Amino acid sequence: MLVALTALLAVFGASAASRPNVILISLDTVGADHMSLYGYPRRTTPFLSRLAREWVTFENASSNGGYTLPSHFSMFTGAFPTTHGIVDAGGTSVLSPKLRTLAEYLKEAGYATHWMGPVDSRWLDHRRGLARGMDFKTDPGGGRDVEQRLVTAALRKLASKKFFLFFHTYLAHTPYFPKPPHDRAFGGSSRDELRLEPGKWGDADRFLKAFDFSRAEDRARFQALYDGALLDVDERLESFIGGLKALGLYDDALIVITGDHGDEFWEHGAIFHTQLHRELLHVPLLMKLPGVAPARVSEPVLSVDIVPTVLEALGLAGGPNVDGKSLLGLARGVPLRRESYATATTMGQTAIWDRKWKLILSDAGEAQLFDLEGDPKERENVSSAHSGVVLAMRTALEALRLRRMR
Repeated sequence: MLVALTALLAVFGASAASRPNVILISLDTVGADHMSLYGYPRRTTPFLSRLAREWVTFENASSNGGYTLPSHFSMFTGAFPTTHGIVDAGGTSVLSPKLRTLAEYLKEAGYATHWMGPVDSRWLDHRRGLARGMDFKTDPGGGRDVEQRLVTAALRKLASKKFFLFFHTYLAHTPYFPKPPHDRAFGGSSRDELRLEPGKWGDADRFLKAFDFSRAEDRARFQALYDGALLDVDERLESFIGGLKALGLYDDALIVITGDHGDEFWEHGAIFHTQLHRELLHVPLLMKLPGVAPARVSEPVLSVDIVPTVLEALGLAGGPNVDGKSLLGLARGVPLRRESYATATTMGQTAIWDRKWKLILSDAGEAQLFDLEGDPKERENVSSAHSGVVLAMRTALEALRLRRMR
């Protein structure tokens, strides 16, 4: 027994001494359903499709937030919104000290931690604890048009240390204005055709007024611009990964690429990100896990699984309030057991689901129930026919809310 314990400690000691750098890449407003990587007919993500052959690609990953704020808090803590409670944009509540961020875990383990993304955004609110544990912060170009020189400079600065880097891009967020020729790649429009003045792309109201959504042609053009923006994202990622390779930081790194949520295009009568249906919550999730062979995994997984996966891969322990599960075994072909429900929150709605049922509740109490096995795109509300299921899931959601943090 003593010999076995000594050997085990030696293994963990060796792994601690050679832990990889960790990079978490968040693609704001990038939904999996519009990515050619996941079967979308338009070729929106050619680079990611190539990269996925070398990484572990999760085909059925769901975000735990329907907009940026709760999604990133879940991504950073491994906790459901019902646990961390940060769901109100512009609010004043802060992340509880009972919850730790990935940056805090890694800083404690000796990593230099670097935030690369917007630093003054209420959607990525540092004042509420999202950037807790970050040693350095860089906003490379206002959060949208990322300047590669700033990215490269930050990477060079980090290259001499063991580091954790969070990299975020808003390139696919509305107003959709992909650069030429991506703006016309799928039948979209140039800035001149939409009569938008230079420098006015950030004005969302002005952008929306360029479309008459009662016309099928305008709706198609609007969606085509989003798809073109995904080409911008894909190109940015190719440049970023290329920079890592040029600096010798790619081969041994643990890298995660994901989205915080997608966007809606009238699948359920709305646009942007307001309703917790599949088109909003189905997000990309790719992981480069040192020592793990490339694979495509169809098992449903969650954004809250990122933190426990990274920690296990590094031989580190998580805290008691982590709701997610490590995907390291699943990536190696071991089935994942998830005993509890998953939850997600957006402004005005909360969802709770398992493999069979999904319940979406409005803040006013309106219930929509969907049979995920028979209706994966959530087209038919069957709440009236399954009142018992609705009641059971309401009760489970309330129990999760009351449980909060230990």
